[in-house]
Parts: sequence; structure tokens; C-alpha cells
Amino acid sequence: MAMLHKMEAFRKEERRGGKETEVKPDVISYNTVLKAWALSDDVDAAKNAQNILNQMEMDNENDVKPNIRSYNTVISATVRDKTEGSVHMAEQVLLRMVRLYREKRSDVMPDVVSFTTLMNGLAKSNEKDKAKKAQRMLRSLQEIYQNGNVEARPNILTYNTILNACAFSTYSDDTREKALLIGISTFNEIRKCEYVDPDSVTYGTMLKICNLTRRSERSEKRRTIMAQRIFEECCSKGLVNKMVMDGLRKSVPQKVYTKIIGPFVTSGEFKMPTEWNYNVRNRKDKH
Repeated sequence: MAMLHKMEAFRKEERRGGKETEVKPDVISYNTVLKAWALSDDVDAAKNAQNILNQMEMDNENDVKPNIRSYNTVISATVRDKTEGSVHMAEQVLLRMVRLYREKRSDVMPDVVSFTTLMNGLAKSNEKDKAKKAQRMLRSLQEIYQNGNVEARPNILTYNTILNACAFSTYSDDTREKALLIGISTFNEIRKCEYVDPDSVTYGTMLKICNLTRRSERSEKRRTIMAQRIFEECCSKGLVNKMVMDGLRKSVPQKVYTKIIGPFVTSGEFKMPTEWNYNVRNRKDKH
């Protein structure tokens, strides 16, 4: 921030002397400072990032306007702020981006990073209806994508973020039941989607969601059947990892878990079959 002020002060001094200098802050300069604030643990990091964004939006002299990276970095800085209302403030940044675009005062529209970052902050928050809100955000993102913004196409991280919001919606039986239904609906949407494929995180999080069922004998049977089906599908795709195994162990009775892994236990040690995780290793090899 201080460097931006120094650059601007130097430029104004040169102008007073009748000179025009090339030393002036540009969008890269601003974005670098925004990134620093987004990664900072300073209590005023989000506030400072938002102030810089405001300055960029109102800067008529230097013609330095925020780009998509500017907005996304401020959204990231804001959701990292753990104070109450931070997710709402981040959402206001996104909505402002949309409003300025519609008013033809900006050519920047939210992309998949904008929404996914906001949804991730929501998933980690204490908001009671976060699963439902995350699902609504997905619908808004899909609408922007369907209207021609190819940068707004949801990816598997977007969908997994909704599942994560569902998995940690544990405030009441009613909240848990609604989150369970949203989680199942989102999972089925992933499976039908033409441009995303489920990954290990998808299956591992779905196994966590199975535990949202009510605590009763009937619900335990429902949970066990659902968890087994999810695990079997994960195995068939070769995407089983530690997260998935932990999720399975916590979502089915011990005797069911033992029966599943029993054939692959030797001398008390479980050795995962190659066909269960071949795709996990292949995906790691690609990076």
C-alpha cells in the first residue's frame, strides 16, 4: 500500500515540474498489493483490500480499473476474515461486479473463481442455511455461464464446495435433513454433468454427508446402504484414497466395514487393492 502511495506521489511531483513520468501504479501494481493483503493475517486485511478496490473503481486520473483478478482477490481476502458478516461482505463485492457490468461501467463479470471462492467461505462459516445458499450461488453461476460467459463454467471444485457446505450443516435435525437432500441432489447433478467428473473429494465428502441422517435404527440402515453404494461407485472409478476410507469407516457399522476390507487384510494390515485407487495415482502423475 505504501509503495502505491509513493509511486503516485512521485508522479504528481513530476507533473508539477512539467514532466510526465512512466512511474505510475498500474493494475498489476494494485493486484500485487491486493494479493499481499489477501494472504495477510492483519485484522484490517479485508478492509484494506476493499479500500484499494474502491480506489481503483474511482480512479479517473490514472485510468487503472480493476480486472477479474482484482475482484477475486478482494473476495478471497474478505472470506478469510473470520469476523461475523464477512461472507455477506464478500458477496457484496461480487454483486457490485455484476451491477457495474450491467450499468456498462465495467467489462468485468464474475467467473467460476469468484463464485467458488465465495462459496468456500460460506461452507466454512457458521451460517445455518449455508447448504441452501451455496446451491443458490451455483444456480447464479450456471445462469451466467449459460448466458455466454465461458469463464463461469462450474468445475468439480465448485460442486465439491457445495458438498462440503452440506457435510458441515449440523445445527439441527431439520438443517441436517435439508443439507442431506441438497447433498444427494448435487451429487446426482455431478454424475449427470457433461463437463465435470467426480473425484476422490466428491466421494469422501458424500460419505460424510451420509452421517447427516437421523440417529435411529431405520436411518442407520438407510445410511449404510447409501454409504456402501457411494463407496462401490468410487471403487469402480479407482478413486479410493485415505479420505474415502475414513469416510466409509465412520458412516457404516464396524461389522460392515470389516466385511468390506476383510479380504484385503493380511496379518492385521489392510492393503488397498490396485483397482480401487488406480485413478488416484494416475491423476497425481499428471501434475
